[in-house]
Amino acid sequence: GAAWTAIYTAPQAERWAITGITATGVPAWTPVERIITKRRGKAVNVTRPYFPRYVFADIKAHHDNWRGLERVDGVENVLTNNQQPMMIPTAVISYLQHAERVGAFDLTTREPIGLHIGDQVNITGGPFAGLHAQITAFMIKLKSTSSRKRARVLVDFVGRFMNVDLPIEQLEKM
Repeated sequence: GAAWTAIYTAPQAERWAITGITATGVPAWTPVERIITKRRGKAVNVTRPYFPRYVFADIKAHHDNWRGLERVDGVENVLTNNQQPMMIPTAVISYLQHAERVGAFDLTTREPIGLHIGDQVNITGGPFAGLHAQITAFMIKLKSTSSRKRARVLVDFVGRFMNVDLPIEQLEKM
C-alpha cells in the first residue's frame, strides 16, 4: 500500500533534508544518478539527485504527524492534495530503489551492477514479463529525454528467438 510521500526541498538541499527527516524517525530517500560532466575542461564523475529538489519519506507510522516534516531544515513543503499528503505506492518506491541498486541511474559506465553479457535473466516487467532471456549487449541512451541503461536480450518468444532491448531494471539474474 501507499505509505510514502514526496517532499519538496530547498535548492540543492536534498541530502540535508534527508538527514533531518530521518533524525525525526521517518525513513527518507531519494535516488541519485552518476554522470560524467566537464569541469575546467576535465571529465569529472558527479553524483546528483535524480529528481532535483524532491525526496521521498515513508510516513506510514507518522501519518498523523506529517506536518512536522515541514519544519525540518531543507524542507520547503510536503506535496499535498486536499490538505492531505500525496501518497506514492510502495511498489513505485521499491521499483526506483531496485533501479538504483542495479545501476540504472549510473551513466558513468555501460554495464549495470551484477549483470554481465551472457547472463541468463528473468524478465520482470513489460510485455515480456515472465520470460527467460540471455543478455547479448548493453547500451546507454544519453541524449534522449529518458537517459537510461538498456540491455539487448535474446528471448525465446513463441518458439522463435528474437532480440529485444529492455530497461535493465526489468531484468533479474537467474
